[in-house]
Amino acid sequence: MLILQRPESYQPERDYAAEVVLQQFMGLPFHPRTGPAWRITAAGSPDGPALEMPDSFFSIPGKDWLQPASLPQRPLAVWEVGESHMASRLVSPRLPVIFGDNPEHEAMVRRSDAGLYLGLDVLGSAFFMLTRYEEVVNRGERDSHARFPASASLAFQEGFLDRPIINEYLEVLKAAFVELWPGLRCRERQYVARPTHDVDDPLREGLAGFPRAVAGAVRDLLKHRSIAPPRQRLSRWIATRGGDMSADTYNTFDYLMDQSEKHGLRSAFYFVAESDSGPYACSYSLNHPWIRRLLGRIHKRGHEVGFHASYSAFGDSARTASEFAELRRVAAEEGVEQQSWGGRQHYLRWSAPDTWQDWDDVGLGYDSTLSYTDCAGFRCGVCYEYPAFNVLARERLSLCERPLIAMESGIFEPRYMGLSPDEGAARLALLASRCRLYGGEFVFLWHNSYLVEAWQRAGYARLLAECA
Repeated sequence: MLILQRPESYQPERDYAAEVVLQQFMGLPFHPRTGPAWRITAAGSPDGPALEMPDSFFSIPGKDWLQPASLPQRPLAVWEVGESHMASRLVSPRLPVIFGDNPEHEAMVRRSDAGLYLGLDVLGSAFFMLTRYEEVVNRGERDSHARFPASASLAFQEGFLDRPIINEYLEVLKAAFVELWPGLRCRERQYVARPTHDVDDPLREGLAGFPRAVAGAVRDLLKHRSIAPPRQRLSRWIATRGGDMSADTYNTFDYLMDQSEKHGLRSAFYFVAESDSGPYACSYSLNHPWIRRLLGRIHKRGHEVGFHASYSAFGDSARTASEFAELRRVAAEEGVEQQSWGGRQHYLRWSAPDTWQDWDDVGLGYDSTLSYTDCAGFRCGVCYEYPAFNVLARERLSLCERPLIAMESGIFEPRYMGLSPDEGAARLALLASRCRLYGGEFVFLWHNSYLVEAWQRAGYARLLAECA
């Protein structure tokens, strides 16, 4: 048991940061007490060694809270951790300091008879990254879909988006604990890969009327300059009209479940509950007999049925509630019973802290939206699931965030990262290896409709073989 002293200011925020970092991430129970700064001692040894850290982030004056003046000063200082012998399990010994002392001016680790001083504000930095504090401050930084872009984030601008920076901070903190209290045992975590699949288009031919099928065939002809692709599309359309949905191009659900089961994984399929309108709509109905049977089949095979909020549900709490209720209703009628429900926003449309609050209000257990469309990586700085926090209401939510690390279209599509199949595979393998390094969760998104081309299927099989 640890004793954590912290100042009186920002107590809900400080207590949240301490509980997530110490108790949930590291498995170390603690008693909070009021004190002049961050100071950790062992219970029962008040005069024993202590760990002290700078109180950089939460020393922000109240007038500057959630204002640009509270953001980290750039460029960030970089700490050469190897010189202090504080951690060996880092992505790089050159560690960016989000909040803390400047290693150019003073030693980041100072040892004395009283204990150890660590010049890294681990708890304040964790709060900043986990709550997406900077996205609340930078509300003007949005793309055409009202999303906060990777290019506006501190992690991208400072070159550490591909590093789970808070996991690295935890390693440094763990090293300090072990030095002070050699018998202390932190929580050991087991790496897990989590394949997820947003069901934007469950069927390509099976739900298309004749005009849409013909229009698709024309697009195929113009794109490929060959009669084979449009002929194949029309023949599949005819087969689905006869009830053979296995002929549908996008009907890859059994393939996805087969692949997950082959590698001992459990897939999550996120369904849109209400038809939308507009160019970014997912226009299908859960009440379609084939979709209903699909929900039941996924559940019977031991995989997860989840929620995919529509494009229009973003920023609309009432629509979010009605869509989730509809999913629960149809799923229950098909025998789908789950202890908790989670999912993801369509198009990764998410806003801090409003989307979290909307999901928490309707009783969802977790959200897994937090990655960037334009650049894969660690948007939250961590590869662990954690409880959400509303920085405006200043309270912890029941909802958890399960950070999404990578989305296939964001990696391969030319409008985003535009990587080649080999480059994209290397990027995915890199991100998975960094989750594995910290016993984290490699949550990735691969749509059922992104398995049309041979290279897409090969890429998915390769990903599972490498990350499982």
